Amino acid sequence: MHYNREMHQGGHESLDLVRKHAENAVELDPDFIPGWVLLADVYLNRMAYRMSISEAHPLARNALDNALRLDPENPDVLLQLAELTRGDHNYEKALDMYKRARELDRVSPQVDYATLLFTVGKLNQALQEPEHCIDKDPENFALWYYHGATQFGAGKIELAIKDYEKALTISAGGFLSDGVRATLAGTLFLAGRKQEADTMLQPCLVANPNRIDFERGLIAGIQAMLGDVASAQVTADALEIELTKGHVDPQAFFWVYFGINNIEKVFYWMEKIIEEDSFPSIYFFNTWPLLDSLRSDPRYNELLKIAGILS
Repeated sequence: MHYNREMHQGGHESLDLVRKHAENAVELDPDFIPGWVLLADVYLNRMAYRMSISEAHPLARNALDNALRLDPENPDVLLQLAELTRGDHNYEKALDMYKRARELDRVSPQVDYATLLFTVGKLNQALQEPEHCIDKDPENFALWYYHGATQFGAGKIELAIKDYEKALTISAGGFLSDGVRATLAGTLFLAGRKQEADTMLQPCLVANPNRIDFERGLIAGIQAMLGDVASAQVTADALEIELTKGHVDPQAFFWVYFGINNIEKVFYWMEKIIEEDSFPSIYFFNTWPLLDSLRSDPRYNELLKIAGILS
């Protein structure tokens, strides 16, 4: 459970350890529900996107089938099942599952429920849900991050900045803190605070072997937005080379090409994000002001409809 808590901040090593311990747990006791839930969670996070959705989701489904066999009304199982359903772009069904899990467990915070409300554009509910979650788990950086994203989507940019700052303080130098920092830098830039944005991004420009693809692309995209297109192109070229050797998270390409303003590649990789249900980027497509420059292109809404975000 320690490594589970660290899973989103501990890099690839912690993810590997979570999977190892979860597999050992269910081997020792096939009726141990938390082991199956933990294993499903690892695969739904796709080992920090080192796995494609086509490989990871069947493994997650198998783990959840074992858990459902043991207790079909277990709220932790239903939460993971909702996440799997969300990955299939069946958002209304996923929302119903989240609500059912909430009815069964009114104490535990549900960040995934909050992000799905944000994804489908239910901003008022999406603001209330993270506030409820923050009351239960105030040191969870993801809750502050997604609350900030919702504030941003609602046009409350200064409140979003405060939430991102809180998320960054909590995440410190851990895994995914660079993604929070880059998001904050981009938001500061959009608020007209370019010098602060440049300063905020600087720590992200130091090489970090644990940095996931999403962060690499986002950092490069923000670099380009702040004026350093050449460095962003270097990242894009490196990612293209890596793609010839194996799977690369499509989010990385989307953000770097968004910053560079290569619109054709932006739409190509947006479609891939939707195919793989790559989060968190898919959460932002419907409501994030940062992407307003894409909304006039008819391809944008068409892709949102394919994703199930728009009817």
